Amino acid sequence: MKTFQIPDPSSSDATTIQTYRLRSLATSGSEDKPYDESYEISRWSEFCASCFSYKSNPPPSEYFQRHYYNDPWRDASLVKIIECKKEKKKTDGGDGWEIAASTRIFKRTISTGEGEGEGEGGPISAGGIGEVCTSEHHRRRSLSKMLLQDAIETMGKMGMQASLLHASPALQAVYQRGGNYESVRSRWSVVSIPSRLVTETSDGDDDMAHMVRVASFPQDVEALSSIHRKYSEYRFAGCIVRSNEYWTNYISKEIGTSLLVLTTGDDTAIGCLSLRERGGKHQLQEFSVDESHRSAGQVMDILLKAAVTLEGRN
Repeated sequence: MKTFQIPDPSSSDATTIQTYRLRSLATSGSEDKPYDESYEISRWSEFCASCFSYKSNPPPSEYFQRHYYNDPWRDASLVKIIECKKEKKKTDGGDGWEIAASTRIFKRTISTGEGEGEGEGGPISAGGIGEVCTSEHHRRRSLSKMLLQDAIETMGKMGMQASLLHASPALQAVYQRGGNYESVRSRWSVVSIPSRLVTETSDGDDDMAHMVRVASFPQDVEALSSIHRKYSEYRFAGCIVRSNEYWTNYISKEIGTSLLVLTTGDDTAIGCLSLRERGGKHQLQEFSVDESHRSAGQVMDILLKAAVTLEGRN
């Protein structure tokens, strides 16, 4: 835990000083209370939700709690916060400190798209940066920059070979200055598909015996993991390498009910697809296929029709 002081830029009195401390959520914020992870995560989640409440579809505190507890590689010591000491200690059980800023390191392994083995050409260790936010009452104090630099130092000590984060274009310069991150724009293709193409049965469909159903966890995990490795991890750089535990604990909770699988006669999954509605459009959020059974185009056609039909019913 590190304590420091910063002049309050919002005060007309240039001598007004505020006291802050930087700590992880793996330590207690009070000497009078034993460490309670559930309390720390709950308090931090509520803070993150308040910071992102400006969004048109703001994530609730449960969103941040879910992402933490469902993460098989979660580590409370990698959730860092900066707290500000309040002038008067609260009488409702508080410890006299309020959260001012936050960041979190996600422990991940990512693909290089150059092979399936360990070492050169294989997957590498990486740290994802997320939950970066600062209370509007504590901005213009470089708090997020401090947390970002602390995270970069921590990832270096852990031997992580890469770091990545997602941010809006407006924040590109902030991360370039604060962490030397190279900005890469996400490229999304918007395709208009006539409704008849996803509702009518094509002439070739009758010749392709198949069954489509919602993914079942953990029964489908082995097959889904194999499909994802071959279709994505071995071919593309930057894919999260998914363990069976990641599929079972994280993917199943995030998109499990919308994840459709195409199966063979023995009910083995050979392809999967998930859609979600966003901004009046259908967003493809998951797709993989074992091309030794069907081509990507054939599986996309079958599962896309099934997904659109399912959404129309719901």
